[in-house]
Amino acid sequence: MSNTELELIPEKNPNEQTDVAFLYALSVESAPLEGMLQKSHKEDWHCCQLTFGRLGDLRVAVVQTGAGQKKAAKSARRVLNRLRPRIVYSVGFAGALNPALERFQILDPLYPMNYQPTNIIDVATSSTDKKQWGLYTADHVVAKLSEKAKLFEKYGMDAVDMETDAVAEVCQDCDAELRCVRIISDDAKEELPPDIENILNQNSGPEQWGAALGALFRKPSRALDLIKLKNVSVQAAQTLAEYLVKTLEEDQ
Repeated sequence: MSNTELELIPEKNPNEQTDVAFLYALSVESAPLEGMLQKSHKEDWHCCQLTFGRLGDLRVAVVQTGAGQKKAAKSARRVLNRLRPRIVYSVGFAGALNPALERFQILDPLYPMNYQPTNIIDVATSSTDKKQWGLYTADHVVAKLSEKAKLFEKYGMDAVDMETDAVAEVCQDCDAELRCVRIISDDAKEELPPDIENILNQNSGPEQWGAALGALFRKPSRALDLIKLKNVSVQAAQTLAEYLVKTLEEDQ
């Protein structure tokens, strides 16, 4: 990281320390968990949007980093520098590469392919019945069935996202504990709408849905696909939030 980037990162503020930081890419993923926080307030750090609050006795930050490794890494480094969370969660949606996985299935524990350092928490050590899942991080949306099949054949990873490798690298650099949990939003037999990458690359929820409306204007026949995508996203986000809250309660 350059000296200029270091200057832009604020010094640690003891009053802002938090116990758990949840790093999501998108607002549609993070919204249910944000709604479960007690005594919450929001902040805009330009590189990311945060909602602070409590889950029981835990001080929690829910972070929207934006989609992709570059945005995720920048946001993760700033959050770790400023908040010093006890544990970082890389969470959100993932596409299935493994044909055996079903939509809304939660993968936990999940290990990024390129980073398996000791700071990634192994929650499976005390539970032999928990499968350990593998995650491939791509630099673009893996939407086509053919690409999903090729990635599964080449790497043998169970699912794909666009952020976790970058978050894992930052956590490794900062000696921060990391836990990766993802929910399957599209299975290996499902192809995503062709406009999905443009929608995800927008910086905010309103901009994302503006891009979706633009896609509808260009091709109205895509309406059913986009409505289905929205409904699946809402259900997946709610299911994941409930799982994360339950997990935190059991770990306390």
